[in-house]
Amino acid sequence: MIRLDQRDAYSLSFDATLRAQRADPESAARSWVALSASAFYPTSGGQPCDHGTLNGVLVDDVVVDQEVVWHRTAAAPEVW
Repeated sequence: MIRLDQRDAYSLSFDATLRAQRADPESAARSWVALSASAFYPTSGGQPCDHGTLNGVLVDDVVVDQEVVWHRTAAAPEVW
C-alpha cells in the first residue's frame, strides 16, 4: 500500500488497483475497499479524513487498519 497522502498532501488524482473489499456492516449499499495506493488522508489523531470520489463513487470515510487504508464507498466496486 502506497500512502500518497504522505508524499504529496495536495494530490487530487491517482491510479491504483483494487486489493481487497469487505462489506459495510451498517449498510448493504456501501462497501469498504483497499487499494494498491491512496491519496486519501485517513482519520487520525482527531483530524477528520479526506472525502472525495473513486471512479465517480463517493468516499465518505477513510481509516487505517493494520497499515491498510480502507475507503468506505457509496457502492461496491462491481458497480463502478
